[in-house]
Amino acid sequence: MALTTCPGKNRRNGTETIVKLSGKKSSSQYCALAAFKHCDQLHNRIMPDISALDLQQILDREDLSHSMLEHIKTLFN
Repeated sequence: MALTTCPGKNRRNGTETIVKLSGKKSSSQYCALAAFKHCDQLHNRIMPDISALDLQQILDREDLSHSMLEHIKTLFN
């Protein structure tokens, strides 16, 4: 499995690196990717601006299954 980077656009400084995995992914990689996609309201924010309340709001969503909430919590840890 190889890591490749692709240029993208970032609202802070205009550049961003997108990391793509090539090759076969494991089940845990698919779970982490799915959990990351469900946290889209945090994607455009920097870490110091994210509070515990923001993370809790994602975990309190009722439209997500119990197992997806576990994957998101694992991602937050």
